[in-house]
Amino acid sequence: MSLEDHERYYYKSDEHWNSAGAYQAYRDIIAMIGADFEIDPAREIAEETTFPFEFYGDIASQVGKYGETDRITDYVLE
Repeated sequence: MSLEDHERYYYKSDEHWNSAGAYQAYRDIIAMIGADFEIDPAREIAEETTFPFEFYGDIASQVGKYGETDRITDYVLE
């Protein structure tokens, strides 16, 4: 994984996938399973909503300081 991928797929303030990372993981998993089984391909994003509050990461990242914040985005798939 490149640094650009890491910055795109993980929260700045946390070690967890953001919405784009979770969606990419879903696509990768469907592609791997689809190689052995006949299943529908990964669905495309039909709607994307970014919520108007800031995310500071998990509790451990908040101890003693506030770093960079992220936004939470929700995807609705077709």
